[in-house]
Amino acid sequence: PFTPWTTPEDIIDLFNFVIEQDLINNVDPIQLTIRLLVPRGSLLLSQPVSGDTFLESTSDPLGFTWKSRFSQLDHLAGELAHWVEIWLSSDSPSEIFDKMYRLACEVLGMRYVEPDYRQFALREVPQLSESWFCCAEPAPKMLARSLDSHCDS
Repeated sequence: PFTPWTTPEDIIDLFNFVIEQDLINNVDPIQLTIRLLVPRGSLLLSQPVSGDTFLESTSDPLGFTWKSRFSQLDHLAGELAHWVEIWLSSDSPSEIFDKMYRLACEVLGMRYVEPDYRQFALREVPQLSESWFCCAEPAPKMLARSLDSHCDS
């Protein structure tokens, strides 16, 4: 959901789409926190807009960093990633989704209208045992674990 081209309206539209299509339990909460990862050699770097969008990082081994033109989206991405890690240990996918949706509306200054979750199936669906996905910026805890495991070998 988070790219240099994402707008605040895009994020709220995404949450509304998940609600309207009854996909709450089908979308892993972490998927709603993913920021675009731009590694070295990415074709995005050859696009005309890339010069002031992507900044090569000397401290990040993964490649390039970027900031949204809407600072509240960078803040929201960080907040969602932080809280989802905490919520995953105790809440159901539908509870996490609602908390994420509320947080998005709050951070983006948009009105939260509680969906009538009773109208949705909200059935249990099979879940992966690991909720993290590739092709996205890793969460800070993931990097710390990864670096620690490399240091041990």
